[in-house]
Amino acid sequence: MNLRDRVWAERSGASDAAAPSFVRALRDPSALAWPALALGMLVTLVITFLLWDRLAQATAQRFDSEVEKVVVQISRRMEAHENILRAAAGLMQASDEVTRADWYSYVNELGLERNFPGVLGVGLSLRIPAAQLAAHEETIRLNDMPTYAVWPKHVRDEYHSIVFLEPLNERNFRAIGYDMYSEPVRAAAMRRARDTGNVALSGRVTLVQEGKGPVQPGFLLYYPLYVRNEPADTPDERGRALLGYTYSPFRAHDLFGDILLGFADKVVVTIHDGRGVSPATLLYSNADRKPVSSLEAVREIELAGHAWTVRLSAPAAFSADHLVLWLVPLMGAGLSALLFYLLRVLAATARANRSAHAMTQALTISESRLVTVLETAADGIVTTDESGMVLTVNRSAAEMFEIGIDAAVGLPLSRLLPMFDAAWFAGQAEMHPIGPRWRFRQDVQGVRRSRRFPVTVSASRFNLHGRPVYSLLMRDITEQVEAQTRMRLHDRALESSSEAVIIRDVQRGGYPVVYVNAAFERLTGRAADEVIGRTFTLASGEQNPEHVLDEMRWAIAHQKPYSTTLDVRRADGRSIWVALSSSPVRDNEGRVTHYVDVFGDVTERIEFERKLIRRTNRLHTVFSLSPDGFVTFDEGGTLTNVNPAFLRITELTQSELVGLSAAAFDGLIARLADPDKPWPGLELDHSTAEPQRLWLRLPEPRVLERSARVAPEGRSETVLYFRDITQQFEVDRMKSEFLSTAAHELRTPLASILGFAELLINREYDEPARRRMHTIIHRQSRVLVNLINDLLDLARIEARTGQDFRFEDLSAKGIISATLETLTMPDDSHTVRLDMPPAVPRIRVDHAKMVRALGNVITNAFKYSPGGGEVVVTVCEALRHSRLMAGMRVIDHGIGMTPEQLARIFERFYRADPSGNIPGTGLGMSLVREIMDLHGGEIEIDSAPGVGTTVTLWLPVMDTATT
Repeated sequence: MNLRDRVWAERSGASDAAAPSFVRALRDPSALAWPALALGMLVTLVITFLLWDRLAQATAQRFDSEVEKVVVQISRRMEAHENILRAAAGLMQASDEVTRADWYSYVNELGLERNFPGVLGVGLSLRIPAAQLAAHEETIRLNDMPTYAVWPKHVRDEYHSIVFLEPLNERNFRAIGYDMYSEPVRAAAMRRARDTGNVALSGRVTLVQEGKGPVQPGFLLYYPLYVRNEPADTPDERGRALLGYTYSPFRAHDLFGDILLGFADKVVVTIHDGRGVSPATLLYSNADRKPVSSLEAVREIELAGHAWTVRLSAPAAFSADHLVLWLVPLMGAGLSALLFYLLRVLAATARANRSAHAMTQALTISESRLVTVLETAADGIVTTDESGMVLTVNRSAAEMFEIGIDAAVGLPLSRLLPMFDAAWFAGQAEMHPIGPRWRFRQDVQGVRRSRRFPVTVSASRFNLHGRPVYSLLMRDITEQVEAQTRMRLHDRALESSSEAVIIRDVQRGGYPVVYVNAAFERLTGRAADEVIGRTFTLASGEQNPEHVLDEMRWAIAHQKPYSTTLDVRRADGRSIWVALSSSPVRDNEGRVTHYVDVFGDVTERIEFERKLIRRTNRLHTVFSLSPDGFVTFDEGGTLTNVNPAFLRITELTQSELVGLSAAAFDGLIARLADPDKPWPGLELDHSTAEPQRLWLRLPEPRVLERSARVAPEGRSETVLYFRDITQQFEVDRMKSEFLSTAAHELRTPLASILGFAELLINREYDEPARRRMHTIIHRQSRVLVNLINDLLDLARIEARTGQDFRFEDLSAKGIISATLETLTMPDDSHTVRLDMPPAVPRIRVDHAKMVRALGNVITNAFKYSPGGGEVVVTVCEALRHSRLMAGMRVIDHGIGMTPEQLARIFERFYRADPSGNIPGTGLGMSLVREIMDLHGGEIEIDSAPGVGTTVTLWLPVMDTATT
């Protein structure tokens, strides 16, 4: 209640108190305004609620209709694909032979990409027993696909390879030859189709057609194909008669995106594989974070023996806006407001009448209050006449200028505010005549005890008793000016900073930028007006980890500072690395209102760090993979690191070595050394000029070269390098031994030839003696020729590493027969017995080389059976190292070999009988091993002294077919 109402109330209070309540209500119509407004709004709400309920029912019915349309659409599309597979099976059953061209023509007529988007193709998978795999692959390669192969390669009872898949584009070509039965989810659907004789749908899989792009969930549809005219009434009969499958692979996103093309803005669909709902079973979703309403439905679709769970929601905009629904509450509210307004106007009129009677009393009170306001006002108030002489001064103005009120009255205003002198007042009177409303506002300088200070002055003019009077409202702005000066200093500091600065308003959506400095424009290449007022993210580069933006949002949500390193893309497209530090800014109440981001260019540092990391990684890789040993010591002589090669050489563990001193390490390695060889002591204070040779006895005899290198700068670390030269020593030993043996083997026959030739030249002998000498010369010449031929063959095989081998698919029996035909028996006392199985495997060999190897083995069986006897040649099969191998086995009952002799049988020039009574060069078995190695085969030898020897040449079986 204002002052006038209070005065009127004092006068009329007695009469109102005596009047009844309804009379007082009629006198004040505002008492009826609020009940009338409440009643009108209540009626409006009831009508609106009834309309909303009816609309909600209609919306639910419309949503149910859309749900059924989606389910029917999915079912119809999948039924169409089932019919396509049945038609493809009919094509196979109706034709004696379907070629790849026939299959292409059938699929091309379907127009899959145009009529059925989402299906990758229509394919044919054939069932292949393991025994027919090789023949199947060879047939496909010869017909139309030279690179065809069934994969994956692990051994199993039967294979189901994809033979046809059209259209045969780059994506589908990856699937050709794939055994879908090798993967559990696909195999389950294939078994269900086989046993039921009907279409079967697989669970969610990742298709083998997926490449480097975005990978979509997939599934497959199978229809079984049985051998024509074979019984297929029961699951067992169908399993035996199964020929293969017609099938189609589907990319879920592409398929359902096309099926639901017309429903994208009507319903939100999520499809899951099976009867459950989880991220692992998700096949398709068009949610894309769309806002949805409360309308939701879940349907389970049974398709081809497999279930899908379809979850459907209505978009937030699904409910249609009805004009009448909004007009009713608007019109009701409008009418209620109009009635309320009219009642309030009547009440205001009544109050105005009462106020008129209280005007005199209110004016008196107002003057009293005005004096009080002037005395208590925070701003200074001064009045002057038209010449600028002070008429009145309030307490705040006197305190502002530090002058008494009585002393100020009668002074020229220019003594307090130099700008307002008599000339200023005269000019204002001339420029602004009395009559029109005039106001003035300006920041000027005031004088306080001879010191100037800033003052904001607002002036107005009014007439008092026919003379102009000026009223001036003054406010001391010293603190404000100082604050502005500090702010300008801060702005100049920010603008001159070499670090970029961004200030964001986190109280507004999107955190728009409100300030950037010049360094920001220089670093990012973007002008300030491009980003101020807009959302801008620094994490725009391609090299930022995915979690960077999440961490920044988390820090802002939790009002925390954060620091990170970001890849920022400049306006010109170039990427730079920046070190970002972001801090929250709080208001007086502690609430975060802004975030300040400060960042600088650290591209050179990041590039240097990356180069350092790459160099460190390369050194670490070399350190780890080097076949030579490395050991490092720090500046204190403590072992800090050792590489795997050194641990492998010494068979020590890293825990045994790391932390040892140089002396302890040297003593530990010295215990592994050969005591008969000198041991050079370890010194870490300087690099070694020449490698030091170490002779180890444990864990096995080795010869090492040790070198030490001290870091030339930085930390004084020492690296020990251990090079294993055992093989080099062994090669030198073998070379010396080989030259010695070869010289001996060559010298022996040459000595016989030379001796008997000299006897024939220098003496006369009868015919029998000369013939005997000629025979010896001939026999020793043959030995010499055989030795040289064996050496040449061995060297040629080693040098060419099988490049001149001509491999053929041959029967093992044929190799044995060819060997025996070319074999010369030393005498008639030896017989060969062939013990062949009914079915002999086929092997892939070089005919001439394998005949040579088997001939050497049979010849040894003859030579080392000096008493004669039977030599048995047979063929066997066995699974060795997970491979089916065929063995050509030679068994004799000769002198046999000891374990020591057996260990050296493949050494060159080694002979089990060193007496010389048994002819030979000692190179035969070396030659056999080289030939078998190049065939990928193995040699197995069992021998016992006085019992005999069994030699088996094992070779891979190339085909399950036998001869």
